[in-house]
Amino acid sequence: MIEINHKLLLNNMNYSVAEHELVYDNQGNPIDYRYVYVNLQFCKSLGVSENEILGKNVYELFPETEKFWLTEYAEVVRTGSPKEFTHYSAVFDKYFSVYSFKTKENHFVTSFKDVTDFIKNSMDKNMDSELLRTFSTSSKAAFFEFDIRKNTIDYSENLLEILGVNDITMEKYQTEFFKMSHPEDLRRVSYSIARLSRGEIDEVTIEMRVLNDEKDDYVWISFFAYVSKKLKHIPIVFKGIVRDITVEKKVELDHNESSQIFAQTRRIANITTFLYYPDVMTFDQSQELLDFLGLTELNSLEDFRKIIYPEDLKFFDAATTHILNQPSGGSTYRIVKNGEIRYIQSSLFSLKNNKGITSKVSGILRDITQEELNRRVIENSRRSFSQIFDSSPAGIFILDDDFKITMRNEKFIKFTGNKKTTVQEFLGDQYLPTLNHMRLHDTIEDIEITYYLESISRHYLVSIITMIGLDNKYQGTVIDITDSVEQGERIKFLATRDMLTKIYNRNYFEGYTKNLNGRTVGIVMCDIDGLKLINDAFGHLEGDKLLIQFA
Repeated sequence: MIEINHKLLLNNMNYSVAEHELVYDNQGNPIDYRYVYVNLQFCKSLGVSENEILGKNVYELFPETEKFWLTEYAEVVRTGSPKEFTHYSAVFDKYFSVYSFKTKENHFVTSFKDVTDFIKNSMDKNMDSELLRTFSTSSKAAFFEFDIRKNTIDYSENLLEILGVNDITMEKYQTEFFKMSHPEDLRRVSYSIARLSRGEIDEVTIEMRVLNDEKDDYVWISFFAYVSKKLKHIPIVFKGIVRDITVEKKVELDHNESSQIFAQTRRIANITTFLYYPDVMTFDQSQELLDFLGLTELNSLEDFRKIIYPEDLKFFDAATTHILNQPSGGSTYRIVKNGEIRYIQSSLFSLKNNKGITSKVSGILRDITQEELNRRVIENSRRSFSQIFDSSPAGIFILDDDFKITMRNEKFIKFTGNKKTTVQEFLGDQYLPTLNHMRLHDTIEDIEITYYLESISRHYLVSIITMIGLDNKYQGTVIDITDSVEQGERIKFLATRDMLTKIYNRNYFEGYTKNLNGRTVGIVMCDIDGLKLINDAFGHLEGDKLLIQFA
């Protein structure tokens, strides 16, 4: 289920789903509820569009909505207990089978289906209507590593996109990289890389232009490389980061304020870098880093630890220990910045001295707070979907193109009594007609089937729709109508039978005579002699027994 596009699946369901937020007055009393999310079937059921209702209150849109709905939903939010009911809405003149549950503070989800046609068709057309109503981003960045001794290169895939090439090999790098460099940058780039390769410097940061063949234009990149490993003082392994800074550089050049604009762009992108020296346990001070962390000074590692969210100190300390012994690492943790919790993703790279001891740690910090909040929204959506799917009052099953069940919720398993029941076993003699119909049409609704569960007959309404844009082809919904069927049969029995003798009454007789179609029938009229005498002598109960026995 996790692999399915949840929103697309919800929109393909023929079951209405909506999320609401309860609205309170100044005294804390629930007075309304607003629409937070609706699926396509919800809009179709109520005859409205998504744009018309999202963010709006129910009583603002439908002021005649009965207070019953608000009361029910407020109780769900207050108690946290799900509710299931069927109720009539005078606003829409429809009956809805509803299931509602709380998702978070003051929020609840409703899933429901319009069962108006079934309820009205399953009951006596002459019944009073009142009786019916009682049925209720940051910039692109890439990592690379060159091993001169092994003649190998490793890199993250987005490096290809940044440079606009299909692949990168050591041979191509050595011959093509300088060809890609802008003529105005070539001398500076060649000089810096040559010094790094000879071991004259341990790291280099270059802003340069390279020709991106896919864009047929030069793009600006920030090229950071450092010596990761030496052999007899000769660098043999280089690591670094290439970052697409085209946008930043264009802004920088346009405004002719290179350093300030670049720093501002990095802040907008929620990225900062730092250098840390483990031997003296101090940071290379920069105003950008202080602004990023919300500090006025950062003199030691302990100053950094003070702003780490207490529960995340173990992750921060583990990453710090790890980078002192490994070439790269990182972690994600929370910091408290100006009283606000921010999520930070760190990427760390260590530089060892000739004795193999880490002498410098460079790092990239990225504020991923918005991404984390978005992830949580998606996760809550997934959980809500899972809750809707598995807690729905309707049985739901998903079919592939071969009409094989690929997914079923808990209610469907309860309805069938078996986790392995096939759709053919479930539909019985309705299987082939349904299969043939779905091969020609997009949907089939309200197939009434009788299914025997532990030798007891159950009555279900089954609807199947075709889903578009998913690997699974069909989605089915099952509603248990056993109580309604039995109630309808009971009502019909009482309407056509004599209450005492249980034989047909005049209502049945009049209905029967309307369907004679010209046939000749005879009528026998009879009476019981002495019935009054029995009633007077032995009481009416004995008289009733005589009538029942005679009938």
